[in-house]
Amino acid sequence: MRSLTPQSEDEAATRDLLRRERPDLVLQVADAKNLKQSLMLTADLAELGIPMVLALNMSDEARSRGLRCDIRRLGALLGVPVVETVATAGEGIDRLKSALGQAAPPRRPRYSAEAESALQAVREGGAEQKERFVRPPEIIVHAAQEAWTLEVLAEVQTQAQAGRPGWLQGLDMWTMRGLPGYAMVAATLMVMYYFVGVLAAGKGVDFLQNTLFGAYVNPAAARLVQAALPWAFAQDLLVGPYGMLTMALTYALAIVFPIVTAFFLFFGCLEDSGYLPRLSAMLDRAFRVVGLNGKAVIPLVLGLGCDTMATLGTRILDTRKERILATMLLTLGIPCSAQLGVIMGILAKHGWQEW
Repeated sequence: MRSLTPQSEDEAATRDLLRRERPDLVLQVADAKNLKQSLMLTADLAELGIPMVLALNMSDEARSRGLRCDIRRLGALLGVPVVETVATAGEGIDRLKSALGQAAPPRRPRYSAEAESALQAVREGGAEQKERFVRPPEIIVHAAQEAWTLEVLAEVQTQAQAGRPGWLQGLDMWTMRGLPGYAMVAATLMVMYYFVGVLAAGKGVDFLQNTLFGAYVNPAAARLVQAALPWAFAQDLLVGPYGMLTMALTYALAIVFPIVTAFFLFFGCLEDSGYLPRLSAMLDRAFRVVGLNGKAVIPLVLGLGCDTMATLGTRILDTRKERILATMLLTLGIPCSAQLGVIMGILAKHGWQEW
């Protein structure tokens, strides 16, 4: 969430919850690499007057990019405790827990008279109030918050020599540029196909289904059940062609498990490398053709793992129309991991030339 002016239903629900429930304190987790966007939200939260603590997460990545933040000065300007954290490594978590007991209402930014009047009009939400302004009051307030944010950043943040290797910075730049960017998108999708479709669903499924389960696990299970249970019905129920042990375990562990594991490993690499949002930006134009935006790549790719989880993920889309379109695509056109495991297991042996 970047602002208390909601762009989606989950953002609206968060805003309404803060205003209605008035919690004892708010913990804002900010991206230390993109502190400007986080401080825009801090400016909105300051209007609520709720005690809060600011956690600058991913501070290790910010430092690797040469970004340094004077957290003491930032805390003094905001009037709230500020703690640097690295959630994945547990760094700063103890300090954050201690800071929760020192939560304080953030110091409200000072705006011009015009911005204050526009902010009041936004709060009241009346059409008559907004008609008094030449520009939409939301734009006036946003400009004032941005100016305040830049003033704060100028005092607390410095840009040192980036610690990342030069080639990595260059690669980061090329991922968002025209032909090289689209070539990287195509290469990423191709690598995904070979890793998930060929290696996992082809060779992995073949080894587990035919070698491990077909030659060892299922025959051993059949002998054990036939020796322990003399009834034909019980034997068919457990180890027959549709037995719970033979078919169900084979399907779950030899067919579905490899494809699910490979998919989420690959998806995790996309997330951890930071390439996933760049992939979203590069695919934005293509998704516009079907009425979606680049953010839709996240739930649609998740749909290859689990359609239920992906449908929940459509909440990140901005409009109801986009959420309905994405849900229909997930339902009708994108097989989940269980379906994909079967499909890939059948087709991977033949290769794309024979399809």
